[in-house]
Amino acid sequence: MCALDEVSAWSDAMAPQLKQIIEQQLAATGKRLRARLTLAFADGLGGDLTRAYAPGASAEMYHLAALILDDIEDNSAFRRGAPAVHTTTATSTAINVAATIRSLAYHPVHRSTRLSVPEKYAIHQRLDRAATHLVLGQSIDIGWHNDWYASPDEFPYDDMVTWKTGVLFEFGAWAGAFVAQGSPAMCDFAARFGLRAGTVYQMADDYLDLLAPAPGGDVTGEDLRDGKMTLAVRELVAALRTRGDHRLAREVVDCLSAANAGGVDTAWLQELFHTYEVADAVHRKVRAAVADLRDMSGAVDGRLRGHLNAFIYLLVPSAASAPTV
Repeated sequence: MCALDEVSAWSDAMAPQLKQIIEQQLAATGKRLRARLTLAFADGLGGDLTRAYAPGASAEMYHLAALILDDIEDNSAFRRGAPAVHTTTATSTAINVAATIRSLAYHPVHRSTRLSVPEKYAIHQRLDRAATHLVLGQSIDIGWHNDWYASPDEFPYDDMVTWKTGVLFEFGAWAGAFVAQGSPAMCDFAARFGLRAGTVYQMADDYLDLLAPAPGGDVTGEDLRDGKMTLAVRELVAALRTRGDHRLAREVVDCLSAANAGGVDTAWLQELFHTYEVADAVHRKVRAAVADLRDMSGAVDGRLRGHLNAFIYLLVPSAASAPTV
């Protein structure tokens, strides 16, 4: 049962206005990367794809709910090129939309006629674990804005990326191998591949944020304007400290803190990024991470290797091949 089918199953209990918003969100364009990873492992291991539909839908629905909440917490105006939900309706309604989608995310697995009860239990257990890690990762992101961390050195960036982004990729990959009745070793490999793919995707997103045009035409992305601690900022601070300029490194961190007052000097930061060749440094890290992911795909044979290589290209086509700037 796909995500829209699940909404229809609850339409009698759902306010028409709520149903319309949820359907619009579910119909929005996106790569559906987590579900694609589920299908890649399921098909690559010779499994029945109809058994993979339910966990794939669950992963995407949970991801969508997390995006809506993330936009509220970051006060982001747009998502996937369209106004964020909380900008077109009341914030309380947007929160309820996210809560509804998140709750519905469990039902495709529950309703599936292609999975046994023990299989459903195992999938639900894995999704529960991913759900908890996801919100813990988001709390790290929020904590940066609330001054929980005294310096970039104390900020657990790797944990944030792994939990906030990686865990649903991990769930999607593991679920694909699991429903294809892969061996325990293969399911473990799938989980590791998915987790790594999610972290690579976030690294690439941080890189592209350096290149994305802002409303005024400058090359600064939304994460920078929001004062987030991204891979690019970490590289800049590290470069400044390597050169012994600890004062300027501190000023960079202070500049990000100004996001709470609505005043990040993105032009100044972009000049520093250019001076210290941060885009080049981040790009090299992304390329290396993509190479590591390809090495992982090389550990498997046949159709699965082809599926994983195709997925890697879909995951980071621009960041993996874009020229340095």
